[in-house]
This record gives sequence, C-alpha cells and structure tokens, in this order.
Amino acid sequence: MPRLIRDDRHFLPLAPPRPERSSIFGDSGLLGVLTKAFPQQTRASLRARVAAGAEALRPLLRQLGSEAQSRIEAGDPSARPPTLVFAVDQAEELFSAENATEGANLLKIFSELASNDDPAVSFIFAIRSDAYDRLQHAEPLAGLLQQTQSLPPLPRGEYARIIEGPASRVEAAGRKLKIDPRLTQALLEDLEQGRGGDPLPLLAFTLEHLWREYSSAGVITRKDYEATGRMGGVIDRAVTRAFRAADSDPRIPRDASSRAALLRRGFIPWLAGVDPDTRAPRREIARRKDIPEQCRPLIDLLVGERLLRTDTREEVGTDGISRMVATLDPAHEALLRQWRLLRGWLVADYETLATLESVKTASRDWDVKGRTDAWFAHYGRRLADANKLEARKDIAVRLDRVDLDYLLGCRRKENRRRLSYAAMAVASLLTVGTVLGNYAYAEYIRRTALACDLLAAERDNSVGVPGVEFDNIDAKQAIPACESAVRSEPDNPRLQHNLGRAYEAAGRYGDAVDRYSKAAEFGWASSQNNLAVDLILGRGTRTA
Repeated sequence: MPRLIRDDRHFLPLAPPRPERSSIFGDSGLLGVLTKAFPQQTRASLRARVAAGAEALRPLLRQLGSEAQSRIEAGDPSARPPTLVFAVDQAEELFSAENATEGANLLKIFSELASNDDPAVSFIFAIRSDAYDRLQHAEPLAGLLQQTQSLPPLPRGEYARIIEGPASRVEAAGRKLKIDPRLTQALLEDLEQGRGGDPLPLLAFTLEHLWREYSSAGVITRKDYEATGRMGGVIDRAVTRAFRAADSDPRIPRDASSRAALLRRGFIPWLAGVDPDTRAPRREIARRKDIPEQCRPLIDLLVGERLLRTDTREEVGTDGISRMVATLDPAHEALLRQWRLLRGWLVADYETLATLESVKTASRDWDVKGRTDAWFAHYGRRLADANKLEARKDIAVRLDRVDLDYLLGCRRKENRRRLSYAAMAVASLLTVGTVLGNYAYAEYIRRTALACDLLAAERDNSVGVPGVEFDNIDAKQAIPACESAVRSEPDNPRLQHNLGRAYEAAGRYGDAVDRYSKAAEFGWASSQNNLAVDLILGRGTRTA
C-alpha cells in the first residue's frame, strides 16, 4: 500500500476495510472507508448509497477519481484518473458464519463495480492461504480475473530482529539493556509452536511483561522467561492479576473453580470458536450484551489486562434504526493457542463447536438460496449431531432464528425420508415373500438376514431392500442383527459385508477388516474395495 500511495499518478488507494467487525456497515467496513473518503457527506447519506448497491456508489467513486485527476493535471494535462484501490485485510472473515451474508453482499458490490472501468477499480484481498479456496470460488466473483501473490510467513531471522531490536534502541539512548540470545531462541520456539494467525501482538505483550519485570537489571535472560512460565505463563499471570482484582468485586464468586466456569461461559462460544475445515481455534467478535450477564464483570477485568479489546460497530435493528453497539474480541489470535486454560476448553468442546459452525454456515446458504429443500445439508448422522446441540444450552444460544428454521426444515425432510424408506421396506417384504414363497420367506425372516439387510446393506444391492447410506447406519441396531444373521449363514459374503459396514460405522475397524476379509475371500467386490481402503488408511489389521 505505501508503494501505491507514492505512485499517486496511477493509483488512489482507499483506507483498507477490515471485515472482521462488519463487512459493510461497520466502522472498519465499506461504510467506514467511504466516511473517511467523503468527510463532507453525512453518514446517513453514505449508508443509503451503500444499501442501494454498486450503481449508487459509482458516482461517488467517479468523483474521487476526477478530483485526483485534477490534482495530477497541474503537471500533466494528459493525465487520466487513477485506478481506485480497495485493499481488504483479513479477508477470511468475509466467510465466517456470522459475517457470511454481509460478506457475500460486499463481494457482490465489488464485482458490480469491477464490471466496467467507469471508474477503474482494483481490489486486493489479504487472506490466509487456508481460506483462499473460499475466495477463489466465491459466487459473486465468478468470471473476474484473479491474480495471486504469495506472502510467506515472516522469516525466522526477522522475528529475532524484532525481539532484540528495541534493546539496541535503548542502548543507543544511553541506557544499558541486553537480550540473552537464549531468550531469543526460547521466544522463537514458542512462536513456532503456536504458529497460526498473527503472533506479533502476543510477542509484544510478552516482551512488555519481561521489560516491566526485569529490565532494571540491565539484562533480560532466558531464566527470567522460564520463571514467568514462558509465553503461556505470561498470559496466565495476566489472568491471575484479573482474578486478584476480582476479589474486591462482590458480583464475582471468590473460589477459582467458579471463576473459571464463568470465564468458560463468557468465552465459549462468544469469543472463541473453531474452524471446522482446518480444526484451528478461531477468534470470535461478540456484542457485549450477548455475553452472559454474570460473566461480564470478570470479562471486563480481562479487558483491563489487555487480553481482550473493546470496540463499537453499527447495526441496523428490525425497526430500521441504526445503532452503535459495543463489541469484544480477543486482543491476540495467538491467545487461543497459548492460553492453556482456554486451549483446553476448546479441545473439550471441539466437536460441539464444529457442529455449531457447520449449522450456521449451512443455514446461511439455505437462506440465501431461497430456503429450498435442496439446500438442507444436515441429515442422518450430521443431523443427529446437530440435534445434540440442544443439550448444550450454553453453546446452542448462538443459534438464531434462521438457524432454528433451517434445523426444523432438516428434521421434517429427514422424517419424510424415513417414512419413504419404511414404505419401500414394506414393499420389499411383500416382493420377497411373493418370490420365495411362504416357506422360503419364513426361513429368511428366521435367519434375520432381512433385518441385517434393512439395517446395513448398501443402497446398490441384489436383494431388493432400500439399503442404508454409510453415515446413516444405526450401529447399535445393525451389529446384533447382522451378527445373528452371520451366525446362521457364515458363508454368506453379503451378510459378512453388512456386518463389516456396521462395525466400521461403530468405529470397530479391526472387526470391520476381519469381516471384509472373509467376504473378500468369496469374491465380494465391495468388501475387497473397503478392505483395501481401510488397510491403506491404517484402520484395523487383517487377521488370518
């Protein structure tokens, strides 16, 4: 950006929007960018233009380009209006569940602005590599040319310079301060271990603590750092100071376990979550009023320790009135990896948080696509996991009206599907009874082969039953039914295969491989395929 600013004959960069707080209407969103670019315009008038879309914004942007051209023409009458540049920082936030709708609308505005060169505009997105696929395939950007520029992590040597550089400045000012090279090495080790997001704010927080506690000795050593408990210990000490300050607040319980429980409720799911695609912890931004009331006094003390930060963002209520609301979020993304207590909570709640995120993402897609049944992505086991959210009221509270409507639709579709399967099963029973005759049909039922097939057979089967998708197998019912069937017909490869599927659905990979092996010996192709996959993945071991 500084280079573009210097080259003002060809480019006119605007203040970078940051979608983490509100992609369009927040102070750091598109509206905030335009407010800075057009100080003579009222915020209300700019908000109306943003809400109207790209064509309403185009005259304003054209005005910016013309004004810049007038300044350039003083030295060059042939000058053309410069290209306006929107540089979006932390673009991965455009695709978070909470920001998905507004993020998609922002990309739509950008796409429409780029549809012609009146005025000429370019967009730069700084985005983590693990999230680029979402930007690359974002529907609003379809057909637009995208060019990538890799920005590798800061070289290890640069971190060492950042750690040791301030001490050199202190010495240049006439004071004595040395940084132990072994301290630099220890800090680099901790940064490497906690790699992810931007570690620089947490590094600065740690160095400030070491400076405050040990700089008067003229040297800061690795021993000093070890005494603090390293980077995680610096965070723990900040939390301890907050707990100490809490002793004078009658609203906060005195015992440590109750305080830890309050912190957990205040952080999860409001301030910390997980990315279900990368399994990485993720910083969340919460409205202060959404934090449980009992947790707020303790949360405010963490703000005082600079572990959390406060801000405001603009929101438009259901009454159409715009209001500024207070927000909270972790000051450092690395906090989620280095704070031992929080990291443990996130590990314990990973599955529930990932399910929550998957529901919120799917519900936004469903809502944007017109709420049609084709966009119900939760069924079978995924829907069963989503239904378990009800048992975690502390996390399920983040489900909004759209999420709840989406889940209700998924449940109704699942019920219709099950009724359809039941009807098909009855029809299959009648067909089998007609073909095999009364005696053969009774024998088939006696051996429980039908029960095993109905509960664990593949959809593409030779016995005429509906079959079951692997993710929908109810292992608790299928395993005893198929074990009984296999005892009656141990040389039936189809039943051996069904039992293998039931075992695999239950996570009993060794037993599954055993059954697939037996069926494969009879030439059962599906078992041969499943056996090969399981052995390649190292799931289970084949026994003689």
